Amino acid sequence: VVDISEAEKVMSKLFNVRFLRHLSLDFKQNNFNDQTCDCLCQLLYSSTVLSEFALLLSNVILTNRGVISIADGLSKAPLITSLHIDFQECNEFDDTGLSYLMQVLSDKTNLSRLHLGFALCRLITQQSAEEVARVLRSNAHLTEIALDLGGDDLSIEGIKIISKAIQNVENLSLIHI
Repeated sequence: VVDISEAEKVMSKLFNVRFLRHLSLDFKQNNFNDQTCDCLCQLLYSSTVLSEFALLLSNVILTNRGVISIADGLSKAPLITSLHIDFQECNEFDDTGLSYLMQVLSDKTNLSRLHLGFALCRLITQQSAEEVARVLRSNAHLTEIALDLGGDDLSIEGIKIISKAIQNVENLSLIHI
């Protein structure tokens, strides 16, 4: 467990790494908040060669503003082809934040590996399912998809929407749901 000042210190040290290609950050049960998301966004802006990014947040306070900040950072990292975002038990944001993030991911058409985790976030409404499906449909190069929706009450209609989108991805070699 890393407190907020430690998280920001770690990220500030990463600013000095010029050719960072792979980055994995794991923050569990700490004070990761909107201010930390802003710092992360700046780090993603400055990473000109980053191709793999993983952000694992578990049981942290993450608002729509924080999710939008993360999405803004991802939008400025054009070379990312492998993305793992896991918001386990981060239930301070809603469809607004998720919709913005999914729009950014829909625009990242060079993704080959995508892992989205929303376990116990209470986000998976029909609108959320449609947003996730849009990302899957817009990324023709996907070869791996992992979706973690554990503990969420996804409706039958939501399952159908996501299933149909997955069926239309042509080059998949690995699916984990």
